[in-house]
Amino acid sequence: MNRIPGLAVSLLLLGLGSAACAPKSEDPEKIPPSPAAQIALKPDFPFRGKIIFQSDADGDDDIYRMTSGGIRKLTANSWSDQYPRWSPDGTRIAFSANPGGRFGIFVMNEDGSGIKAIVDSPSDATEPAWSPDGKYIAFCSSLQHFPNQGRWSLFLVKVESRRVIPLFSGFERILFPDWH
Repeated sequence: MNRIPGLAVSLLLLGLGSAACAPKSEDPEKIPPSPAAQIALKPDFPFRGKIIFQSDADGDDDIYRMTSGGIRKLTANSWSDQYPRWSPDGTRIAFSANPGGRFGIFVMNEDGSGIKAIVDSPSDATEPAWSPDGKYIAFCSSLQHFPNQGRWSLFLVKVESRRVIPLFSGFERILFPDWH
């Protein structure tokens, strides 16, 4: 008998807690800002340097740069831009994008200008990682360069010449290479 009233009280408190946490449409301060307004926000914590990240704030993945002065969108298009990585000297950003349907490797200047395709593959090429000297980028690809050895391979591309060098295969999936 005591279980039912306790359960009713628990459900009532749970319901009140949920209602208290839900935003109310009549109170504009309780509604989260729109994606466009969020982009204009500044970081809550002062810091030095620059942070790059991908976000789907506008409906597709784009690349953003955050500094202590605010957030700036570096790519603006209708396809996905993903996995941004700083070059060792901090002047360029490598990333994956799929403007033609398949992901390739791209490089742009740190301000978002000068976007160039580095790897345009017939299959997805993703997750770039710069070499310590900035001359190469390692990346993962579903390109079948090594027959019968797994579905994904690890490659290098020489940034200036765009020459692709196969490294190895044999895994069902290769993720997030990091070069040190």
